[in-house]
Amino acid sequence: MGIFDFLTGKSSQPKFKGVQDPKWVRSPKGGFYRISYVDTSLASMKSGGVVVVWHGGVKPGWMCVKSTDKISSTIEQLANDKEVEAYEGRGGVFVTWSPIQGKVQKGVVKYLIKTMKPSLTPNEPAGKDDPIPVYHPGASVDDKPVSKAPGLA
Repeated sequence: MGIFDFLTGKSSQPKFKGVQDPKWVRSPKGGFYRISYVDTSLASMKSGGVVVVWHGGVKPGWMCVKSTDKISSTIEQLANDKEVEAYEGRGGVFVTWSPIQGKVQKGVVKYLIKTMKPSLTPNEPAGKDDPIPVYHPGASVDDKPVSKAPGLA
């Protein structure tokens, strides 16, 4: 099963029971948005959710995972962050988000930070929230939930 099969309705039993598919937002062409070019007026960005940022290049890597009350504001702040901007010329910086409900955001963020080990948000959020396993951006039901940053598809 390929990386895009979960978008086309093809399904199989996930290898990891209990892992959720948060339906990470993709561009109309099926790829992920470059953070410097994303249109923050998109309807899917008006609510809260979880934002994931990574960089491409020779050694792609996860940069940050954040929960937010307003996705558009968080992406705008990250796009203007000096540490994030530094990676734009070295393979690009990419972003996706999911309108995950507020009551489970911390659990999702805790899981993603624990498994992805992003460079700019290395610590899990405080609190008693249990980690909530979700697929990383670009992962499919056949992938392990711990995956590398998605390619530049």
